[in-house]
Amino acid sequence: MINFPKSTIIEKKIPKTRFYENIELSSKIKQKFVNYIDSIYLMNKFSKDTININPTNEVEEIFVFKVILKSEKYLSSVDELLLIIDRAVPYPILFQIFVNDVLKYLKIAKKERSKVDSNKFVIDIYLSKEFDTSFEKKFGNIYNALNLEVFYHNILRLFLENKKEDINSEIERHKLKLELEREIEKLEKTSFYCDGKKP
Repeated sequence: MINFPKSTIIEKKIPKTRFYENIELSSKIKQKFVNYIDSIYLMNKFSKDTININPTNEVEEIFVFKVILKSEKYLSSVDELLLIIDRAVPYPILFQIFVNDVLKYLKIAKKERSKVDSNKFVIDIYLSKEFDTSFEKKFGNIYNALNLEVFYHNILRLFLENKKEDINSEIERHKLKLELEREIEKLEKTSFYCDGKKP
């Protein structure tokens, strides 16, 4: 568990139904959400009231959610489950993904207000990293932010390798890197089978 400032702590369990009762979901994804997730907690809130950083029209608050999965085998499906939560909450969310009592991953979406409908948000991509103890120390260095939008971008940068460009350019570079890695993986598998070998 990451120890964020005491002023931000909420630690409230939220029923899973709260996230899908007002949005349309296929029965398949809804069943996954119910069966794969054990429980969800709203752990922390970053806002003007809790960390004394002013909001902007784009980012008014930032939440930290704890999502406990029922099994490690569901980690590969977690992004589509987080998307349901993100669609239901109009603020950026830093997710802590647990299996049993072990914090496995930290995830956060690039999420911005829709230019068509300001009451809706567009979710671009999930950034992910395995949890290690250094993350808490790095997070402690980003509170000195001009506003919550800058603070949010600072959080996103903790998940990215190149931190010198503006955040949108960094995200696009990261997406390209992931795409290239997928292509390389495909080519390696193709080569493996062409050599007459079996996995």
